[in-house]
Amino acid sequence: MKDIDFLDQWLEGFRILNEKASMESELSVNLTLLGELDLLCCHYYNHGEPEFTQLFSVVESEDKITLINHQFVVWIIPEKSFLNSKTRIIIALNQEYPEFELSFTTSGVYNSSRIIMCVLDKLLNEIEETELVLKEYKEAI
Repeated sequence: MKDIDFLDQWLEGFRILNEKASMESELSVNLTLLGELDLLCCHYYNHGEPEFTQLFSVVESEDKITLINHQFVVWIIPEKSFLNSKTRIIIALNQEYPEFELSFTTSGVYNSSRIIMCVLDKLLNEIEETELVLKEYKEAI
């Protein structure tokens, strides 16, 4: 497992350099996105616990939760303001230096651990599938 201090420094640098760009391009979880991700069906949303298909080491700090496995680093960062709270999730590939993949936010009725975990699981699976296709393509060249 990578040194958590190294990952925290990477995240801080990323946030400073890319905050505006990442906020403009990040996904916002809403009914439309849940529909596009096929997460509105009863299996994911209404019954039982979400089936998280990735295994992670979990590191908790005062300001965030960091999930780390051989493939991904995920930061779950709650942000509270006077009027509402939201959660920002940043996903990076776990390489020598993390490689940013995407971020998403949840707020309001969508800011629940169940929805966050379902969306995260779905997006990690999609990233994993894309990485496999890219790897096969590179090997074929």
